[in-house]
Amino acid sequence: PLGHRSGRSRRPRRAVACACVSKSAERGRWSLIRVVRRVRAPAAASARRRRCAATMADVRGLMARVGVSSDKVRRKTEEFIRLANVKCGSMGKGEICKPVACLELACKVCGEPVERKRLIKVCGAPKKTFELAAGTLQAMLGVSPGASRFSELAVTYGCVRLTPFCREVMAAFQKRFLATLPAARRAHADFSRPIFKAAVFFACARKRKVRVDRAKLVASMGVTEAEWRRVLAQVVELCDAEVGVRKAPVDPEGEDALGVEKGEKKAEYEQWKAQMLEAQRGGGGGG
Repeated sequence: PLGHRSGRSRRPRRAVACACVSKSAERGRWSLIRVVRRVRAPAAASARRRRCAATMADVRGLMARVGVSSDKVRRKTEEFIRLANVKCGSMGKGEICKPVACLELACKVCGEPVERKRLIKVCGAPKKTFELAAGTLQAMLGVSPGASRFSELAVTYGCVRLTPFCREVMAAFQKRFLATLPAARRAHADFSRPIFKAAVFFACARKRKVRVDRAKLVASMGVTEAEWRRVLAQVVELCDAEVGVRKAPVDPEGEDALGVEKGEKKAEYEQWKAQMLEAQRGGGGGG
């Protein structure tokens, strides 16, 4: 036909019209998505604010359920919750534990006693989930709730005279611990964590036969039982000469620490018993 150029294929008018319509629809769809995003963003932000406000309002209820009424603890708990929402984000399964874990951390920082069993019961989560969430929260917030000085521990547990001895043992522990490390790792050794001072304090108290509430001490440090046992074992191993507790030696044949054999004690007792029975018989016969 006239007007037809060789080498070019004509595009049908219907196809051109469909392509224009599809492009217009695509542009309209993306415009709609942008509008929806603009509408939803403030709504999502307001929803987050409402959840945060609801969490803050629940702090008083949580504190009443665990028997804590300190305003200082309440303010510190609210502060930790705000920081946790910013730094930690979602904690997965441990998200339900966040308010209660913040309350526990605030109680430790403020020195307010609270039972972890009661907190776990109020939280409604398994024990392992709560412990993992509490440890993660403490690490993310960079909070060390334990006492940072021996004098504070000594005052808390009523044994001020232990302070000089604890400092001597801590110095010996640091020196011997660094000696076990390679030269490249010695510069990175960190003894600022309160758990090291707590382990040294407990070992010194046990050596001097001073009673210290071990469960309370471990709970105040905010560490797991496994970590506490590991650090305490290191202290006792490296400072055995200072804080090692040795039992009374007993030889294989049954001789105790006083040098008197158990067999001789038993023989003496049997001899005394026979004499007493003989005396009773003689007294009865004479009567």
